[in-house]
Amino acid sequence: AVGGNEHAAALSGISVRRTVISAHAISGGLAALAGIMLVARLQIGQPTIGDDWLILSFAAPVIGGAVLAGGHVSVIATAIGVAIVAMITQALVLFAIDPFFVQVVLGTLILCAVGLNRLREVRVERALNKVEGVQSASVNLATESARAVVLASDTAHARVARAVRDAG
Repeated sequence: AVGGNEHAAALSGISVRRTVISAHAISGGLAALAGIMLVARLQIGQPTIGDDWLILSFAAPVIGGAVLAGGHVSVIATAIGVAIVAMITQALVLFAIDPFFVQVVLGTLILCAVGLNRLREVRVERALNKVEGVQSASVNLATESARAVVLASDTAHARVARAVRDAG
């Protein structure tokens, strides 16, 4: 609701607390409306009616590449995740696999997706550390070069000053 940087949102004049609370309230209200519509359609209310959908709704964005610790989520990648989950679920149902085994397969896919995301994060961190190391080495080299230029310049100025003094 406020983006990836709450501090920047606050500096932009956005009331972060009010925005987050509003987003959660709207989400809760829409979930309640969906529950009411489901009960009206099925004409029965049971507290366990959506248990089968929980892992599906969690698996789709995670398989699509959403990072659990936060970050950027691609809508297209989430749609691909939904398609993958739907194909796997339908294939397992088509082959008359036990519904509990379907949840085990989806749980395994979630674990694999989280592991791949973590592996990708580690690789990016290593690459950034290498780049920062190269940049700091470049800064050190530039600093040493600048010192050498200043030293040479000072030496040249001293020689010119001596030559002017000796000539005059």
